[in-house]
Amino acid sequence: MEGQNNDREFEQFLKENADNHRLYPSDEIWNKIHARLHAHKRWPLTALLLLAFTTGSITWLANSERTTASPERAIAAVKTPAVYTPSKQESITRTIAEESTTTIYPVTESAPTIVTPLISIESSNMQANAEIVTTSSEIVEAASIELPTIQPEVEVKLPLTIESVTNSYQRQKHSPRFNWQVHFTPTVSYRSLKEDEKFIAQARMNLSAAPAVATPELENVITHRPDIGMQLGLTGTYPLGKGIDLVAGLQFNVSKYDIKAFNYPSEVATIALINSWGGSTAVSTLTSFRSNGFMAKASWLRNYYYSLSVPLGLEWRILGKKQNHWGFSATIQPTYVVGNRSYMISMDYQNYAEVPYLINKWNMNVGFETYAKFSIGKNDFRIGPQVRYQLFSSFKKGYPVSEHLYDFGVKLGMQLGK
Repeated sequence: MEGQNNDREFEQFLKENADNHRLYPSDEIWNKIHARLHAHKRWPLTALLLLAFTTGSITWLANSERTTASPERAIAAVKTPAVYTPSKQESITRTIAEESTTTIYPVTESAPTIVTPLISIESSNMQANAEIVTTSSEIVEAASIELPTIQPEVEVKLPLTIESVTNSYQRQKHSPRFNWQVHFTPTVSYRSLKEDEKFIAQARMNLSAAPAVATPELENVITHRPDIGMQLGLTGTYPLGKGIDLVAGLQFNVSKYDIKAFNYPSEVATIALINSWGGSTAVSTLTSFRSNGFMAKASWLRNYYYSLSVPLGLEWRILGKKQNHWGFSATIQPTYVVGNRSYMISMDYQNYAEVPYLINKWNMNVGFETYAKFSIGKNDFRIGPQVRYQLFSSFKKGYPVSEHLYDFGVKLGMQLGK
């Protein structure tokens, strides 16, 4: 029994001494614990470096993409700046880290111990250290989590405001496919004549009409001179390829020439015509004009044709650019004669008579011109010489004399709707 009492007394003695025993870790261990618990305080230096790097990268990218960004993207960037919103986990981690700095203190005689290690007498300093770390594992784990770098708000600064970007952006204007121009051309009209000598000689024999002169050549009988006419039109050009355009339009022409005649009392003038089977017929009309006269008063008979035509053709740019160049144009012009006054010579070459129903209403002309195109201010002009030739005779096929008109002029044009 005494042995049992002695053992109890000895155990009581050990218990009392163990309860009064306190183990104090060394300063080196506490410094390590403090460094691990407060590791998050070192992140500001890293964050500042990352902030400087990010700011420099964004500035460089903004300068490099400024010239290629569209107005819509630039406006969207100004309206919606990039703002970083921390996640829920980052907020919780930051709160735990802040709280951990105020809950752990080194154990001293005057400061209370929040974490009480449960160790035995045989435990070493390293075991005590491990016990303390194990006891505060949640705090250490939370403090040791690497916080992500928080991106600062970046304000995109552009050299242009929204208004200036919107105002400076202009939709590209597309020129109409047809470029229209109005033109005016003063002209001088000439004509060429050619007679059917065999038919005229046969008609004179059949109709017993003696020639007025010994020679049958008509050009020695008729005296004519050119007169001033004009051309007014609207022409459009349509590009077909590099340096070549289609030409189409509408124009009004006045062609005039004068014939020298002598006034006589009225007399019958006979005009020979070729019938459908190649024979001759005659048309008679009254006239007071002769092709020659001795003591008679001379006058000039004005002949004219008013016509509408539709020029169709091509235009080539030979030298220069589209706005300023030298070019050439060729057109074919279906023509309708809306009015005329033309004097025709009789079979014996003695009289001039007006027979309107022997004039062709439909004809065909060709036009050739060379021009220089240039700009003055906001307007485009063109100027150049042109010639217009009549392919078919002014008179109907039955009349044995053919007439072809040709006009020379200087074309002045101005482009519309530039």
